[in-house]
Amino acid sequence: MSAAPRAGLPERFAVSAARRRRDWIARNLIVLGTVIALVPLVLILYYIVRKGLGAWSATFFTTDPTGNTFFKSESIGGIKSAILGTIEIVALASAIAIPVGVGVAVWLVEYGGDSWFARAVRFFVDTGATTVTMGTADAERIGLDYKKGQLGYTTTANGVIPAYRVMLTSVQIGDVQVYNVEATVLQSTLPYMLLGNSYLDRFQMRRENDRLTLEKK
Repeated sequence: MSAAPRAGLPERFAVSAARRRRDWIARNLIVLGTVIALVPLVLILYYIVRKGLGAWSATFFTTDPTGNTFFKSESIGGIKSAILGTIEIVALASAIAIPVGVGVAVWLVEYGGDSWFARAVRFFVDTGATTVTMGTADAERIGLDYKKGQLGYTTTANGVIPAYRVMLTSVQIGDVQVYNVEATVLQSTLPYMLLGNSYLDRFQMRRENDRLTLEKK
């Protein structure tokens, strides 16, 4: 017996009652497992806080460790050097990363919006994907007006989601450029683009050990 499809979705995407029950059982088992796993973690955190707060004092933060870990009659010192070391590392990293990051961002916004650097993306070769596939974030970043494409639905691990079928003017990898490549934009977030068969079919693929070589037909 099948449940009625949700409003706005084609009938082929209807979810059966049995599948809904299995989904409900699986979700509750995951919640139960999470609670069981959190119990010892909460107990450990409670023990650390209960024992650790009693050791806090002004001396603990303003003295260096003594290296004494065996004799309880002598002080083991504090964490002054650890605090200063952390501040130094963060300051050095910030002094390098912040100017470079701000400079790259300003350049991309003001001067490099149409450059290859601004439109470069990370691909994952997927011979099981019918088309080049990307999420909406990547589509917007490369300036693709995907909402003008054909709207449909596709089934993913997260369920049925909207997807736009579009045509890419060109896709360039290294020195090789291919024109008029079909692509799909999923109404979700993907960690990288999938380089599917709408691009790969333009090439002869040869695999040697862990290396995949593409030769244009």
